[in-house]
Amino acid sequence: ISELNIYKSPKKTKTKDDNIETFYIDDFLVLVGKNEKGNIKLLKESKASDIWLHIKDKKGSHVIIKTNKKSIPQDVIIKAAKLALVFSNEDEGIVDYTQRRNLYIQEKAFVNYVTYKSIKVKVEDEYNISSIKH
Repeated sequence: ISELNIYKSPKKTKTKDDNIETFYIDDFLVLVGKNEKGNIKLLKESKASDIWLHIKDKKGSHVIIKTNKKSIPQDVIIKAAKLALVFSNEDEGIVDYTQRRNLYIQEKAFVNYVTYKSIKVKVEDEYNISSIKH
């Protein structure tokens, strides 16, 4: 897992949210919705320039990369896409990503989006979410 440079957030938050998982990938804050409530919260609280990721054409976890208006390296997007797969209980698939400003919330956590890119990713066999450092 150290090869992926993905770490659970060591920072304590004011209120623990059991619906969202927090990670750092190469110093970028990455938030993952663990369920519908978490996905809804991510959609409401993310900024227009943040990057949103989701497995294509399937129900699953929403992932937000907090950009702080910085350019996101492709390697960070790939690693965040793998988190989208893991939290959606998939080993491989196509993950769509776009800036949050390109999402149109239809109902709850269901969105339509435009101006997006897709990436095909596969979670390596040795990748185990429980082994991510706290």
